[in-house]
Amino acid sequence: MTYQEIYQQLEALGTAQNRKIYQRHGAGNKLFGVSFGNLRKLKKKVISLDGKKGINHALAQQLWKTQNIDAQTFAAMIADPQQISETELDTWVQDIHYYALANEFTKVAGNSSFAQKKMEAWTRSEEEFVRLVGYGILNLMAREDETLSNEFFEPYIQKMEKELQPSPNRAKEGMNNCLIAIGARNKVLRGRVLEAAKKIGKVEIDHGDTSCKTFIIEEYLDKIYERKARKL
Repeated sequence: MTYQEIYQQLEALGTAQNRKIYQRHGAGNKLFGVSFGNLRKLKKKVISLDGKKGINHALAQQLWKTQNIDAQTFAAMIADPQQISETELDTWVQDIHYYALANEFTKVAGNSSFAQKKMEAWTRSEEEFVRLVGYGILNLMAREDETLSNEFFEPYIQKMEKELQPSPNRAKEGMNNCLIAIGARNKVLRGRVLEAAKKIGKVEIDHGDTSCKTFIIEEYLDKIYERKARKL
């Protein structure tokens, strides 16, 4: 499928109801309002030049430039983590001002060869959504990389313990969720995260005019370990 065909389909798939919902979540005004279900269906129609299904980096580059939220979200879904350059990562992350787009972009950045380098840099950023993506990558590493030691996460736990509360809203959410992911790795890290959570105190995140709720670290970890115990 060509860029023009994809863009026209995105426009056709948008709905007024979805636009209203996404705008309540902070998506802004440049969007069609395409459901994630329809984005995933459209992704199946995309093929790269070398035959990879669901990936086409050249097409992703074109879609990202539109600055349309739906097009950028779809671009992140079909971008190739193995082809994306460090310059592209740094450029794209500066365009992000919507947490749902940040979540999709995190998957690309987190599976690229620059993942740890970007995580280290972006978790130090003062910018809300750059920091959100940085901690999103660390969250991904905590969930998917079993080779990482407990010691690897300790400096980040200490950093979040000090910096979570004064951080910008969505960055705060990313840090809160990242602590949960780290605490879910094993009982030692669970204990360490619970210590940090006690010092951090109640985390309040503004979710706007939505029904979304903030995950409470202690309660969420309890549920995770209860599920783990049932599987034994």
